Parts: sequence; structure tokens; C-alpha cells
Amino acid sequence: METGKRKNIPPISGERRNFLKILLFGSVSFVLGNILAPYLSFFNKKETLDIKMLKYFKVVESDSELKLYNKKGEEVLSIDKKDLYYGN
Repeated sequence: METGKRKNIPPISGERRNFLKILLFGSVSFVLGNILAPYLSFFNKKETLDIKMLKYFKVVESDSELKLYNKKGEEVLSIDKKDLYYGN
């Protein structure tokens, strides 16, 4: 074998090149979508509830109010978000 000479490498076919482009584009789109998803919300639903569990209380947050329940499920406190943010 002679040193310093390159072997003939066959060119990549057009179909494979297009497949690799689509795969790369899809991967980059997926990663960027997961990174930017918390900052962009196109499908913001009003009925979605965010439920957080504490040790003895359950906090339920909706779009209009914040409610605090005890272990038995009885409502302990209800705060209207308009009052919370605007001080009315």
C-alpha cells in the first residue's frame, strides 16, 4: 500500500443526503422546542389547573383564583388573583 494517496470514496447519494438533512432538521427542531416551550405558550387553556401538594395542605391554582384545602378536602382559603396582583 502506498502512503499519501487517498482512496476513492464514492459520493453520497441524493436520497441519503436528503434523509440526513431531514433527520438533522427534525432533531434540531425537537431540541429547540423543548428548550423554548416554557417561554412560548400558544395553547394556553383557561380550564387548566396547576395542582401542588404540600404536607398538610393542597394548593389549587386556576386562572382566576388560588384555593387552599386541608387534608380532609375542606376549603380553608380562597384568594382572587385580581386582588392579589392589583391590590383591589
